Amino acid sequence: MENKSIKELKSQIIALEKENKKLFEEKEKFENFVCNSPYIFYEYSNLRGGVFWSNGVKDILGYSSSELIQNPSIWENSIHPDESKEITNAIKLFSDEGEYYLKYRIKTKKGKWTWLHDQFINKRSIGNEIIISRFATDITSINTTNTELRESEERFKTLFQDGKLVMLIIDPKSKKIIDANIAAQKFYGYDNIKSMTIDQINTIPLSEIEEKIQQVISQKSHQFQFVHKLANGDLKTVEAFPTLLKFKSGNLFLLVIIDISERIESDRAYRDSLNEIDIISSNVPNILWKAEVSNSNELINTYISDVADDLLILPKGTINNDWNKYFSYVKPEYIPQIMGTIEKGIKNINTKQSIDYEIIKSNGDEAWFSSTGKVVNKDGSKKLYGVTIDITDRIKKETALKQSEKLLRELNLTKDKFFSIIAHDLRSPFNAILGFSELILNKASEKNDPELINYSSALFSSAQKSFELLNNLLDWSRIQTGKLKFSPKLINISEITTNILELLTANIVNKNLIVKTAFESDLFVFADKQMIETVIRNLVSNAIKYTPVGGKINIVALKNEKEIEFSIKNSGIGIEKSDMEKLFNNDEFFSTPGTNNEKGSGLGLILCKEFIEMHSGNLTVSSEQGKTTKFTFFLPNKKSIY
Repeated sequence: MENKSIKELKSQIIALEKENKKLFEEKEKFENFVCNSPYIFYEYSNLRGGVFWSNGVKDILGYSSSELIQNPSIWENSIHPDESKEITNAIKLFSDEGEYYLKYRIKTKKGKWTWLHDQFINKRSIGNEIIISRFATDITSINTTNTELRESEERFKTLFQDGKLVMLIIDPKSKKIIDANIAAQKFYGYDNIKSMTIDQINTIPLSEIEEKIQQVISQKSHQFQFVHKLANGDLKTVEAFPTLLKFKSGNLFLLVIIDISERIESDRAYRDSLNEIDIISSNVPNILWKAEVSNSNELINTYISDVADDLLILPKGTINNDWNKYFSYVKPEYIPQIMGTIEKGIKNINTKQSIDYEIIKSNGDEAWFSSTGKVVNKDGSKKLYGVTIDITDRIKKETALKQSEKLLRELNLTKDKFFSIIAHDLRSPFNAILGFSELILNKASEKNDPELINYSSALFSSAQKSFELLNNLLDWSRIQTGKLKFSPKLINISEITTNILELLTANIVNKNLIVKTAFESDLFVFADKQMIETVIRNLVSNAIKYTPVGGKINIVALKNEKEIEFSIKNSGIGIEKSDMEKLFNNDEFFSTPGTNNEKGSGLGLILCKEFIEMHSGNLTVSSEQGKTTKFTFFLPNKKSIY
């Protein structure tokens, strides 16, 4: 009996040892799970803080279990201030009757806020100490995802409801309009659009709508064009962009609707305008062209009017808006220049570019064309517009003009040589003639032979006039060719006037003229001596010529700070008002006979005017018919004027 009891006791002991071993193994497994779990298992005391921490706290918060046990305030101070009070209240309220959990933020060792889901599992009391077993997991990513989902949902709602684009949500099975944003309600104008079906706003049969729905589901098409009916009866051409939204409960369509009625009308108007351009350009003898400039700066969608066929003597439709065909008639050496001009126009928007080039027509004739155009920004893209004209006649005229200019230059050179010969070969003989005729006149006067005096006087006067004409002619030619040098210096205008009067004494005596002078003996002016001599000689000769026998000539010179005024006034026939305008006209040399029928060329006064103007001065004339004529020139009294 005793042995039996011992045996039973031993069996019980063995069973207990097995059970203890099993419990120990389970405990080891649990402790291993708790310590090595990626979650935080911990026990928290109201008196001592954390008394146990699993290794997961290191992975999530960066603190080791020993750091948190030795310094309990780390955990308490790391909890976000907005949630610390809620956790304190939860500890007081928690009981063993049910689970309790919190969501709160806690700062990691690196200073980053992390969201924890903290579950209270068990509560035990030891005297005044309360210890709660807790289980916490990192839900930062889940919380962030949820936040992003909520924000995304809010954005979608805002985009859908408040967006300016017309948007509808359609059930593809029932064809019902599930939702319509504010823009859609305004566009369509229906009060009950959310209870309507898609076919009620469409103008195509339901079968076609179903066909297009299947195309969207099979992803064969993502864009459609419809004509939709509005509440007021208007029809609008729209483009629909469907997006398939997949849900567990079923699929929906998000339709973005864009009203393209104006664009369709613009396209129609554009096509009509092209037709008008074709009609107009066919009646204009110039080639009109346009093209779009691609992103790679190539010319696309080209238009070239049919006049190109006419100018190149081709059948209608040969060029057919093809640049390459057109360029095939351009001489090859001009192609790089044309392409360079086009590139320059693309780089310089709104700047006109032009180029002239030669072409060879279909019949072999050569011609000159000129193309002008510019690139503009239009509707967000670059477009090239231009015109090409046939300038063959202009080029021929320009060539003929150049040849004429060349011939004229050659003639001018010949003329210059001729005048050079005159200046060199005629002046010397004239000096001799003047000298001999004056000598003959003096000898005749000594012999007191009236007849000889009359002849020798006429000879000397004629020689003087011819020499004066020669000088005037040479001076005028040098002005016209720009070879007359302007060399101002300080000259005595009184001395020059006296010398000229002495030179013309014979002419004055022959007409028995009274000449009076009124100027200082030494009146100096800064001027070109040769030019001023020519001016005074011509004006005095003119006065002698148009003063009758026994008439008077007054020569006056005045000087002030600003200018010198020199005037020659003679009595006589005067000048008619209509003739006064002709005196200084370069287009014609105007002259009338003198009082003794003296002849003149009209060149002298023109020279006088040009010489005075070269001195920045002015020459004027005044006359009283049948009484007097007065010529006056003004010269600046400043050396710096030149």
